[in-house]
Amino acid sequence: AIITDSGVLGEVANILPDSKYYYVNIHRDIYAAVLDLFCSGEMIDFVTLLEHLKKNKPFDESVVKAYLMDLAQSCPAASSAAEYAGIVHEKYVLRRFIEALRDTIRDASDGSKDIRFLMDTLEQRMNDIRKDTVILLEPVSDALIRELTRLGELDRRSDDRLRPIPTGFKDLDKVLMGLNCSDL
Repeated sequence: AIITDSGVLGEVANILPDSKYYYVNIHRDIYAAVLDLFCSGEMIDFVTLLEHLKKNKPFDESVVKAYLMDLAQSCPAASSAAEYAGIVHEKYVLRRFIEALRDTIRDASDGSKDIRFLMDTLEQRMNDIRKDTVILLEPVSDALIRELTRLGELDRRSDDRLRPIPTGFKDLDKVLMGLNCSDL
């Protein structure tokens, strides 16, 4: 979907911020190249992606070219990129879950570990997986509304002890609304 319409990358990157979510190595390499191109401000299309892949990995150009064409042609609708990314993310989490359970079974089977240790370790593994399910990015509009609401609430506080401390720089105070707890 990204190869045919790079405009969908914003949605996809919100769901898949890293190439580690892909199971197949070539897909990991392709997505890493897409993210590299995006971060460097370059246009993302078939040609730039192919060139980036050739520069950074020892690929057979004809094989990669054919594979990229296949990928682009097998995408039913670029507008569904977020849904496709959701599937990739879900499968990644499922693989991590299976891996955590296998590791716990292996640890439990050797009989050398205490049950509390095993339970704590499994819980930690599950927490690590949960962290990967949280989408870290949010739309700018949501962040802006949240921040403006917070600043408005700070300005309306009646208790002077809770009011922000002015910095003495008027322009900075207009932007920050002064210094708040832990701002310095």
